[in-house]
Amino acid sequence: MRVKVSGGSGVSQRGTFRINNGALRIIGNWEGNTNAVPTGTILKGYAYNCVSSTTTLFGPDGGIIPVGAMLLALVDNPGSNPGDQTKWRVFY
Repeated sequence: MRVKVSGGSGVSQRGTFRINNGALRIIGNWEGNTNAVPTGTILKGYAYNCVSSTTTLFGPDGGIIPVGAMLLALVDNPGSNPGDQTKWRVFY
């Protein structure tokens, strides 16, 4: 994965998506074994590292989100489905 920060206004990954007027911000670790996405206030650009396995949350490819994956919120308050590619991006 190559992440490029351009002009301080966005983050892009091989040109496939852009967070406009925001920044990638690693908020912390996420315990996947809770089988729930991170809770609390989640804003666009917030990212979380998965440090334990989930058994019920699936990424956009249909596979279980593994340890070491990163969840990135693409919108404010993205909801509870990390497989929704309009609201979450999952990096394996």
